[in-house]
Amino acid sequence: MTHRTVHRFVGVLVLAAAMVAPLLGVETPQAGAQTSSPVRILILGDSVTQGSVGDWTWRYRLWQHFADAGVAVDFVGPSRDLLDRSTNTYVPDGYLDPDFDQDHAGRWGNALGFPAFSVDDLVATYQPDVLVELLGVNDLHGLGASVEDVDRELGELVAAARQQRPDVSVVLGALGSDWIPQVPEFNAQLPAVAAQLDSSGSRVVAAAAPHLVREVDTYEFVHPSATGEVKIAAEMADALAGLGIGPPATRPLPTVQNGPRAAPDL
Repeated sequence: MTHRTVHRFVGVLVLAAAMVAPLLGVETPQAGAQTSSPVRILILGDSVTQGSVGDWTWRYRLWQHFADAGVAVDFVGPSRDLLDRSTNTYVPDGYLDPDFDQDHAGRWGNALGFPAFSVDDLVATYQPDVLVELLGVNDLHGLGASVEDVDRELGELVAAARQQRPDVSVVLGALGSDWIPQVPEFNAQLPAVAAQLDSSGSRVVAAAAPHLVREVDTYEFVHPSATGEVKIAAEMADALAGLGIGPPATRPLPTVQNGPRAAPDL
C-alpha cells in the first residue's frame, strides 16, 4: 500500500468514526475546545464560617447550591474541621452531613485585627480564583474596632491577596447579626468599600446582608441555625453570580427545619 493510499485509508476511518460517534452517544471534541477546571474558592472567616459539631454550616449550603446547578467548584483551604464545644477542641467530624467539600479557612475567634491565618500564605499556597471572606463581627464586638478600622483592614486584606495573585477576585461578606452595634453601619458601607477596591483585573464585590432573625436564624448570639446558614449561603451565591460563577440563589429560599443540633442523652 502506497503512502498516499495509507493516508486516504486513515482519513476514511476518521470520517467513519465521526459519523458513527453521534449514533453511539459519544461526543467528538471540537477543534480548539478546552476543558474548564473547577473554580477554586477559598472561604475565610470566623466561627460563623467554621461552625461547630452539629452544624451543616453555610459552606455546606453553598456547596449544595453549586452541586444543584451543575457548577464545578473546588473549596480550598488548610482546614476541614469543626469546633467540639463540649471539649473545646477542633475535630475532623461532626457535620450533620459530611458529604461536601469541607476545605476552608475558618476559625473561631478569627478577626481582621487579630488574624488566625496569614492571607498572604493562604493565597500563595492555595491559589484561589476567588477569596470569599466573612469577617468583622469579632473586630466590632470584641476588639473595639470602629467601622472605619474594619473597612481599612478589608482593604489591606485585598491588597495582601493581590500580592500573591494579582487577578484574584474577592467577595466581601456582610454580617448577619444586625442587633450588634455598628453592624448595620458596616453593612451599609460595604458596597462602597467594594466599589473602591474593585478593578477590571481583580474584581471585588460585596455580598448583601442576610438579615438574620435572632434566636430563629441563630441558635444563640451570632451562630447560625439551619435557616441562618441558608440565608448566608444565598447572599454569597448571589455575590459569586455577580462574578459570573454559578447562578443566583433560587428564591424563595429552600425550607429547612431548625431542630436539635445533637441527639439528647438519656
